[in-house]
Amino acid sequence: MKFYPLEKKLRRYYVEKFRAALVWTIFWCGVWSAGIEYFYGPGMELTERYPVFLGGLCAIGLVGILVSFGYLLVRLVSLLNFTGSLKRSMNRYLPQTPVTDPYPVLGQDIRCRLFDIADIYLGKDWIVFPGQAMKRDEIASILFERLSDRFLSKKCRLHIKDNRGNSMYLDLTRNQAPEYIYHYLVGLHPEINKGNYLAQQGLGAISAYQKKQEEMNQEEKRADTHLGISRWDKSPVLEDNHIRYEYERWLLASYSLYIAADPQHHGDFAYVGGYERTAYQRDNARELLEEPWDIHNKEELLDTVQHLIQTGRSRRSGWQLGRAPMILGFAYIAEMITREELFAYSLDVALAIQQTFSSWQELFESYMEGYAAWAKRKKHIAHRRNALHQLLRDPASLINTVPLQSDLHALYQEATVQSL
Repeated sequence: MKFYPLEKKLRRYYVEKFRAALVWTIFWCGVWSAGIEYFYGPGMELTERYPVFLGGLCAIGLVGILVSFGYLLVRLVSLLNFTGSLKRSMNRYLPQTPVTDPYPVLGQDIRCRLFDIADIYLGKDWIVFPGQAMKRDEIASILFERLSDRFLSKKCRLHIKDNRGNSMYLDLTRNQAPEYIYHYLVGLHPEINKGNYLAQQGLGAISAYQKKQEEMNQEEKRADTHLGISRWDKSPVLEDNHIRYEYERWLLASYSLYIAADPQHHGDFAYVGGYERTAYQRDNARELLEEPWDIHNKEELLDTVQHLIQTGRSRRSGWQLGRAPMILGFAYIAEMITREELFAYSLDVALAIQQTFSSWQELFESYMEGYAAWAKRKKHIAHRRNALHQLLRDPASLINTVPLQSDLHALYQEATVQSL
């Protein structure tokens, strides 16, 4: 089984922080040393004329050295101890089976670094900040704070608290789209408290009785939702859409590259359509169909699918043919079509793919040509091509376990007859 390389990612984060602290320490040492050499050498006349002023400059340099050395020491300790800190934060939630090595547990669960811009790692069970981990089903609050309200900083701070009183936070720069990340996490956890951190802190004066009532309400809410709720988005499950038939796996294989390249939306090859059919994923699929596809109903969906089939056949384009089953999968998750209709509407495109390409790799190489022309940005193209290489290398992936040249009519017949 392939594990997410969390230890490597976290070590890189702490090494970068340590390196920055080292640079500042060297800078201040250099400035202070250069000042001493100058003012007690060639600039001795200035020193004698303005002793207080130059003594102050030396004092500032010395303070800078002490502060930077202190910061360097803190970063060194963090670098050496981040695994232990991560383990301790995990064991708060695992009293019966505490972990000695956090990485195998988290490596099986973590799916992605959030949007590949922030050091936030998401899995089905865990959310991880550098040196900190929290069970997602324990999250009680996600709060946002602009540090400029209290400090001379342009960063924003993301706070996450659980229902046991534990908390963790991460500072994000403007380039990391902190507000977008905040709203994304809140969307995945709609049952939690949310809002401005300082405003929430201002509520700290409420009575012990009110606090107790809030805790009781939280427990009642959790007790009511232990069944029928997705573990990772706390959103009602609309239908059990686990894969049951080989035809469903074939359809999923045909656009597995999209799902593998987009872990932010929690695609899962265990489900028909590529996503667990929850209220959250329904709303997300509807948004994807509306923008950029401009699909709002079944008629527009089928017209788009037919257009993709026709142009895909004529141009031998995997970019066109590969996206047709994908939007049908979206339509199923969005409740625009039923599971049976997904089977019926997808057979034509499945046969077109099979008749146009001899292997999944040939399909996806053609898909990548179209994607590269559409996306244009080298970073996005490289990311999707890397996802393709991972699928090809993984012996358990759908494109390595489901033959493209399967008997589609037989698979379709099995799925439609047994689903009645």
